[in-house]
Amino acid sequence: LADLLRAGLRSRGYKMFCADGPIVNFAEGTTKKTEELLQRLQKNKVSCIKRGPGIRISIHGFNRDEEVARVLEILKY
Repeated sequence: LADLLRAGLRSRGYKMFCADGPIVNFAEGTTKKTEELLQRLQKNKVSCIKRGPGIRISIHGFNRDEEVARVLEILKY
């Protein structure tokens, strides 16, 4: 699921800060835009946090494909 999320984020032009594993850390081009995306995700009750230059989402065993699709929908431009 983390790879699915990374692929979707990359296809939308987001920059990745971790190559593999269950933790996905990504950002948009500017700090201001990344902060706006973080607020949008949190408003939509997506569990995420600001870490380093990006937003961290940790995939867990109980997550589903539908939740990844929902995050990608929320992050549409």
